[in-house]
Amino acid sequence: MLSNALGSRLRRGEAEVFMCDLRVHVPEAGLYAYPDLKVCCDAPEVTDHDPPSLLNPTVVVEVLSESTAAYDAGPKAAHYRLRPSLKTIVLVDSRRSYIQVQARNADGTWTLTEGTSGALVIASLGVVIPVVEIYDGVEFPAPVLPKPRRARQKR
Repeated sequence: MLSNALGSRLRRGEAEVFMCDLRVHVPEAGLYAYPDLKVCCDAPEVTDHDPPSLLNPTVVVEVLSESTAAYDAGPKAAHYRLRPSLKTIVLVDSRRSYIQVQARNADGTWTLTEGTSGALVIASLGVVIPVVEIYDGVEFPAPVLPKPRRARQKR
């Protein structure tokens, strides 16, 4: 499980990992969202709204599903990138072994890395997690293959 792997690699007091029950507010985009995981490296800044919202995440993690993948990897990630505190967006596919990392560079630009094996590197946290550890115990659905076509016989 990614939350356990991430939490065990962060030194106590260095950063705090929050589960999906705390939402994130991106005022620059008017977005309120519930990322699957979020990490805050500074003292958490939380709105006084009900429910409260985290304003200064350092890392957000979204687990992609069939119904959420297009939005989470597209418009939602673009909104997240507007938040100045955010350094890394991690997208973890639930349907296959695939991870995408969007990392903010020192000049404010973003770099995208993706892969199906190796390790998840979250440079903003100084964390490296083997992909096999993230997907340990996960059984992916069998791919649906098209039915073979019968060859037409010549008469």
